[in-house]
Order: sequence, then C-alpha cells, then structure tokens
Amino acid sequence: MAQPIPRFLPFRLAVILGLAAAALGLVSSWITGALGSWLPFSGAIPLTSLPHVLCGLTVALAALLAPLVTDKNAPRLSLTQLAFSALFQGAMFQFFLMVTARLVPLDPAGIALSALAMSLFALCCLLISEALPRAYTGLVFFWVIVLPMICYLTADIYLTGPGSSKSWQGGEQSGLIYGLTHAVLMLSPGTAIAAMLDGALPDGSYALPGIAFGSLLLLAAALVFLRLKLAARETKAPATVSFEVA
Repeated sequence: MAQPIPRFLPFRLAVILGLAAAALGLVSSWITGALGSWLPFSGAIPLTSLPHVLCGLTVALAALLAPLVTDKNAPRLSLTQLAFSALFQGAMFQFFLMVTARLVPLDPAGIALSALAMSLFALCCLLISEALPRAYTGLVFFWVIVLPMICYLTADIYLTGPGSSKSWQGGEQSGLIYGLTHAVLMLSPGTAIAAMLDGALPDGSYALPGIAFGSLLLLAAALVFLRLKLAARETKAPATVSFEVA
C-alpha cells in the first residue's frame, strides 16, 4: 500500500501563518479607522506612525509564533519549512508596508531591506525556540525589549542631568556611551528594523542599517550551521558489529 506523500506545508503551520497575517491586517485596519469609528482608539494613531507600529507588531508576532511553530508535541519541521515560515512573515510585513506607502511616503529600498531583516529575525526566533525552548522566552525578551529599554534609560539619565543634550553628545565619556547606546539599538531587532525604514533611530540620529542587517545575517547563518551539525550527528549511522561463527 502506497504511503501518503507528506505535505510541504503542514495544515497546522498554514493555519498559524494565516492567522498571523489576518491579525496584522485587522490591527492595521483598526489603526487606520477602516473598520469604522465605533472601535475604541480607531484612527487615533497618526498615519505617520503606522510603519513603525507595523514593525513592532510584526516583531512581536514573530517572537510569539516561534514557540507555536516549533512545538515539541508536533512533528519536527525541516529547515526548508522553517525558512519558508520566516520568509512568509517577511513577505507579510513587506505587503502591509507597500499598502502603507500609499498613505505615508516610504523608501522602496527601506521596505525591501526591513522585510529581509524581518525574515532573518523570524528565522532566528524559530531556530532559537527549537534549540533552546526553555530559555527562549528570556533570551528573546532581553534581545527585543530589555536592550532598548536600557539604552533609553541611559539616554534619559544623561538628558535630564546638567548640560542636557550637550553633555550627552559631547565629552569623551558621554560621547562613548552615546555611540555605544546607538550601536546597541542597531543590534536590537525592533529598533533596528524600524530604523531601516527611514534611515534614522527614534531620537533622529543617523542609523547604520548595514550593521543591523549584517548582525542578523551572521546570527541566522550561525544558527543554521549549528542545526545542520546537530542534524548530521543525529542521523549518523551507528557502527555495526559483525559476529563470525567459527
């Protein structure tokens, strides 16, 4: 009896990705007021903030979906299926940015680069969740939320001190911390991908998208390499022992 051919995209994964796309579309429609003014806070957020809101929502979805996709109780997905899931999330983000570009001026190069970076971030989340399921929540929480908060608190301490912005950007010690905080912001996915859209960090300073994209690319490549090495070890055939009868 012929065995059924396994589906490239399992039904469970298709449902998860479809619900993620629907959730992002509904939230976008809610923010812009397309669903009607009867909803609370409908149309309250300025349209100029919509690209960054979409970025934050997609980053949150990528981080939250990873444990569901790589659930240990479900069949293990192949690397190709994980890569497809990550690319789908990046394409979903790019689609809504292209729709947003009809309302807010956006650079096409920034849209493409941020979408690729979103795919890399989603792939990193999937691989980390698969390799370290217990530590995943803490690692991603520190990466996405704690790092930017430390930078913003550091900047707030300097800006509320004597000398205000002059002491923040000038001086040897404060200038070093100023550059370090901006470099850390370019390593955190939420602020980095948002900076790729308009080429600037939230405080208006010049961003270096290449640093953020390169760090995500290196991390994703390292995680893929480790997964392939572990898979090769698991599938390695044990040594066979033969017994000869005299």
